[in-house]
Amino acid sequence: MTPAEKKDEPAPRKRAAKQVGPPTADGTLSYLVPITPSIHVTLEGPFPLTEDHWRQFMAVLNAMKPGMVGQSPAPAQEAAGGG
Repeated sequence: MTPAEKKDEPAPRKRAAKQVGPPTADGTLSYLVPITPSIHVTLEGPFPLTEDHWRQFMAVLNAMKPGMVGQSPAPAQEAAGGG
């Protein structure tokens, strides 16, 4: 792709996590993380994490995936709001 072609492409949409409220007394921060425009996940913890803690966090999430992730709904169900 040429630079001119790239220039005409729409920029990818950025959905940044948003801090929710001030830190608690123990330093815990809460972030609202957008997954889709209508689905958000809240993360709470002692942010910022170190790189080692981040890797551990990702490993724990991957280990928890079987109990937290289901099959995607059929496209007709999703469009109708069933999901």
